[in-house]
Amino acid sequence: MAGVMASKSFYNIPRKKIIIFMIVISVITLGLVFYNVNSNNIRKGRDKTRIADINTLNDQLTLYYVHFGRYPSLDNLNNTKWLANNMPDLKPSTTQDPSGHSLMVGSPQPKAFAYKALTFYGKDGCDNFASYCMSYTLIATLEGGGVYKKSS
Repeated sequence: MAGVMASKSFYNIPRKKIIIFMIVISVITLGLVFYNVNSNNIRKGRDKTRIADINTLNDQLTLYYVHFGRYPSLDNLNNTKWLANNMPDLKPSTTQDPSGHSLMVGSPQPKAFAYKALTFYGKDGCDNFASYCMSYTLIATLEGGGVYKKSS
């Protein structure tokens, strides 16, 4: 009976099972740590892409303004045909958040780029027909917290 007791632990569970259990818990813990580190790197990468895309959009909008004397409307930027004809150097993917919406939105929200175009008097509702878009603000909501803005 002394030989049987030597292979058992405090709660009468074989030591071999306890060791296997501890190894499994250690492997799971390490996996979760690596997953968390990887997730943070992925989020940081998407935020860098957001910032680069907003900067590219800002540059392209400035070029468009120099050429046409106004900025595009939100509807224009969400129209791939319009983009191809009027801003051919801009990839359509640049107007899309890296992890979310394929269309730009009018006010900031996670996983979507916001584009707020205003009339000469600073009012909403410019469409470049009834009233020209004379200023804008681009906003990306960052996963790491905060927003990144560019304005005309």
